[in-house]
Amino acid sequence: MKEFVGLVPPPAETKDVPRNPDWADVAKDLGTDLPVDYKSLIETYGTGAFAEFLWVLNPFTPNENLSLISVAKRRLEGERENRRAFPIPYPLFPEKGGLLPWAVTDNGDTLFWLTVGNPEQWHTVLNPSRSNDYHRYEVGAVGFLTGWLRDELKPMPFKGVFEPDRPAKRFDANPSYDD
Repeated sequence: MKEFVGLVPPPAETKDVPRNPDWADVAKDLGTDLPVDYKSLIETYGTGAFAEFLWVLNPFTPNENLSLISVAKRRLEGERENRRAFPIPYPLFPEKGGLLPWAVTDNGDTLFWLTVGNPEQWHTVLNPSRSNDYHRYEVGAVGFLTGWLRDELKPMPFKGVFEPDRPAKRFDANPSYDD
C-alpha cells in the first residue's frame, strides 16, 4: 500500500469513512471478510475516482451507486439473471469461489474479486460493459490499480483513459457518480 500511496497521493480528508470503520459489521453484511489491501485503500482514499474513471466501491458510503454492499447485491442479481442466457465462466458470490464486485468504471465495466481461498489470495476479474467476456488478473485490488496506473496492466476496456485529453493519474474525492 505504501508504494501505491507514493504513486497516487491520497486526499487530505477521506470521504465516507468513519473514524473507526467497523469491518466486522461489513463482513457480517456481506457474508465474508475482505482483503486487507482493500480495507487500507478505503481507509486511505475513501469515496472517489482514480483518474476520474475508476470508482472503488465503499461499504461506508451512503451513495447507493458506489456502495459495496448495494452494488454487489444489484450486480450479482443481474449476473444471475444473465447467466440463464449467457454462460459466465465463474460462480457468483456467495457461491464458493464466486465473483464479488469491488469497483466500477465510468464506462460501466465491473471489477470483481474471484473469491477463491482466503481474501488475501483473491484475484481480480474484469467484465467490460456490453460484453460477456471476463478477463482474469492475478492481482488483488491494489495490485490491479498499481499495474493499471503504471501502465503495466493494459485492460482493453481502459484503452484511451490516459490520452492527453484525459485526467492525470490521480485520485479525486469530489467527483459525482450517479450512474
